[in-house]
Amino acid sequence: MSKQEIIEKLKELLEQPALIVQKEVKQLEKEYKKIWTEEFEKAKQTFIDEGGKAKDFVYTETKEDEQFKELIERFEKKKKEEEKKLEALQESNKRKKEELIGQLEVLAEADIKDITPIVKKLREIQNQWKEIKELKKSDYTELQRKYNLLLDKINENIKAFDKLQEYNYEKNTELKEELLQKMEALLQLDDYKKIEELFKTYKKEWKQIGNVLSEKYAEIKSRFDAINQKINEKLDAFYATLEEEKRKNLDRKNELLKELEAITEKLKNNENILWKEINEKVQSIQQEWLKIGHIPADLVKEVQEKYNALLDIYYDAKRKHQEYIQKKQEEIKQLKEKLLNEVQQLIESKDIDAATKRVIQIQQEWKKFYLRNKEENDQLNQKFKETCDAFFEKKKNIEKERIQQEKDNLVKKLELINRLKHTEFDKNNPEEALQKIQEFIKEFNSIGHVPIEEKDKVYDEFFGKINQLYAELQLSEEKRQSILYKSKLQQLVQSSTNPIETLSKEEKFIKRKISDLENELTQIDNNLAFFKNAKSDNPLLKEAFEKKEKVNHLIEEWKLKLNIVRGMLSEYKKVQQQNPAS
Repeated sequence: MSKQEIIEKLKELLEQPALIVQKEVKQLEKEYKKIWTEEFEKAKQTFIDEGGKAKDFVYTETKEDEQFKELIERFEKKKKEEEKKLEALQESNKRKKEELIGQLEVLAEADIKDITPIVKKLREIQNQWKEIKELKKSDYTELQRKYNLLLDKINENIKAFDKLQEYNYEKNTELKEELLQKMEALLQLDDYKKIEELFKTYKKEWKQIGNVLSEKYAEIKSRFDAINQKINEKLDAFYATLEEEKRKNLDRKNELLKELEAITEKLKNNENILWKEINEKVQSIQQEWLKIGHIPADLVKEVQEKYNALLDIYYDAKRKHQEYIQKKQEEIKQLKEKLLNEVQQLIESKDIDAATKRVIQIQQEWKKFYLRNKEENDQLNQKFKETCDAFFEKKKNIEKERIQQEKDNLVKKLELINRLKHTEFDKNNPEEALQKIQEFIKEFNSIGHVPIEEKDKVYDEFFGKINQLYAELQLSEEKRQSILYKSKLQQLVQSSTNPIETLSKEEKFIKRKISDLENELTQIDNNLAFFKNAKSDNPLLKEAFEKKEKVNHLIEEWKLKLNIVRGMLSEYKKVQQQNPAS
């Protein structure tokens, strides 16, 4: 074989697994080295023959030599890679077999109650074991030893189980033979309901009994099949006489289906749904349905499916209704908690009268809503009652303080009235007298409320005296009204928790009054147009002019009041801007 032939053969071998062809490669390497040595020696001898010295001889490698070396290097590299993969595979296979041994150890220690899954699992493990091939020789020997020991132990357990199972099969055979005798005795009875019930019971017991002795299996099965057939024929013959009753039962079930259909149509159309009534009706239909006996067998599935479909519609609608109720109940709970929280906040309110009105409103609202969960409803009601009690207890205490304060204020106002009556006013110096009167009015207004039953009396007595003084000072009506209106505004502001809001409301009220009077004035002017040709002494014309004059006078009075309100409102707004935190 030439160098080139060896190289071509080496190329072919490189296409195959290195570990498989390594012997052939080694052989090729020897052959190539032999040829190379022969060529080397021949070239060296020629060099010497031509006069050269052996020590000076240098052999130049051919392209074939370089190609061969490169192929050998590739082969060695490939061989190392395959050896590395083989080592990894052997290690993986070792772990797999160790895992299988672990599974065998579990089987070897298992308490066998049913041999089938044990045997099945054992076969799976054995098949997997055979499929795992590559292993180191040392690992293979040790793993195979453990494997064989565990197999022996499992097989011993299976043999022990087989002996126990044999005893169980004998016992089961006896039990089934006893049941066969009981079943045969049913054929002598005439109570078909009892026959059917007992036969069902016996068949249930039959299923619960395990396997029998293999040599008895065919005989026992044959006897059971024969008895089963005879009893079924006896029952079938009896029930054949009940076909008319089945038809009646079918008619009754169809009537119930119509009733159920009517209910589901109502639910679909959402018309006049009274759930309590519907639930009671459906429950009644269900109870009646269960009482009805057999219907023709070929219609059982169809009728039952229709019945179930209608019930599905009912239950779906009921579920949606309950979800709606649950959602509403949650909303009611949140609303009640909100109302409860509001009452808790109102306990700290400074405006007790407004707070009382709101608490009473909340109490009325509270009664409108009820939670179905009695425990939850009772807890909220108890909290609400306790909170309301706390509010009214505080109101009661405030009322006591207010009553006492009003009594004290009454004493102060009566003392003020007495001082007013005994004060001398210089009529020759009206400005000084007016200033004194204003001071009395200011002091009167600064004193708080008096008991309601004394309010008008005290007011009339005080301002009666004031009006008397104004008359004595000969003040104009406009001036007097201006002073009295300012006094009224001061009282309103002092009794209000929000002066700006109170004055703004008064301003709106006056503007509305002026607007109404101006509309009335326009109407009067329109009416006067009808009297342009009337005589001046016409009574209707006179009445119209008098009314116009009166309305003009009222407009002026209200405009005066509007200016007073706006002036006072402006002052309070300035104060608020200067003290924004107040």
